[in-house]
Amino acid sequence: MKSFSPKQWIFVSAGILLLGSATWAAWSLRDDDSGLSVLVRYTAWRMGWAADSSTVEVLTRIARYSKRGRYDDLIRAGTAWTEAHPPNDYFGSVIYQDIAWAYLAKAKADAAHSEEDVNQAMLYRDKAVPLSLQAILGLEYLADLSEEAGDLSARQQCVQYGNAIKLLDRISALGREQSQEEPGRVSAGDLKSLQNQVDARMSRIRAKLRRTCSASAA
Repeated sequence: MKSFSPKQWIFVSAGILLLGSATWAAWSLRDDDSGLSVLVRYTAWRMGWAADSSTVEVLTRIARYSKRGRYDDLIRAGTAWTEAHPPNDYFGSVIYQDIAWAYLAKAKADAAHSEEDVNQAMLYRDKAVPLSLQAILGLEYLADLSEEAGDLSARQQCVQYGNAIKLLDRISALGREQSQEEPGRVSAGDLKSLQNQVDARMSRIRAKLRRTCSASAA
């Protein structure tokens, strides 16, 4: 069986994730028993992303709270951990993303506080961005967060759809960078597949922009 390089595992994993429903995929990752969760953990291992025991413990608690719909407990656990252990790696980004998704779940469940919860979600997305700039998987979920925020917020639709497109642009740029660094390992076919999937998502988001932002401008 052919052995994949760390960068190829980024492409393989991103391709699998991008093919599915973005929201389903994001929430499936919060279920520690899901196949996608196993895939992400294996990808992280292949890339040398090693989580310490405290990180594993809080990620396990977060997965459990998410599965049970205990979003306030999830937010408390995640924020307490990040305050005690200021994140400086990709796993820190995952925790910030989990907190952001919990706020979006709250926004979806409570229309009266939806805008406030979306604002909080985007604050944690912004914390995750610097820790994910070299990770296609992380960027993909940050784009999901931005698109979902645009779907939920009447005030931020244009801004958040635009942010989703910027993050997808970064995925394309990162894919090109990686293919140039290791042209023999990251094939032109890998890059084309990734770009096709990014383009499809961009087309969907741009259609939302045209419907919502053009109407607002008018």
